[in-house]
Amino acid sequence: MLAFVLALILGDLGGSEADAGWIRAITQLGPVAGFLLAGEADRIGRKRLLPITIVGYTATTALTAVSPGLIWLTVAQFGAQGFLGAEWAVAITIVVEEFPEDIVAGRSGSSPR
Repeated sequence: MLAFVLALILGDLGGSEADAGWIRAITQLGPVAGFLLAGEADRIGRKRLLPITIVGYTATTALTAVSPGLIWLTVAQFGAQGFLGAEWAVAITIVVEEFPEDIVAGRSGSSPR
């Protein structure tokens, strides 16, 4: 979403095209941090980490909305992207673990006639 509104934000916060490039580059590193955070699920537990990522994503998204400058915006978006990446990784893992094995393997409960 940031890619669509960044030009408008730069106008409001006094940024340049060069600033836009740096902001995009830094925020795109957020998911890398997110997968490192998702790795902590093995240590503290997936069901414990998932709410942490949800609250973290919510908080950093709210911080994005009230960012007074480009540095705050960049930090908030980096965090939001990181928490979102971790949230997806943990949620997908939980779904796969909890889903019935016969459905995951493509088998139905009854045999065809």
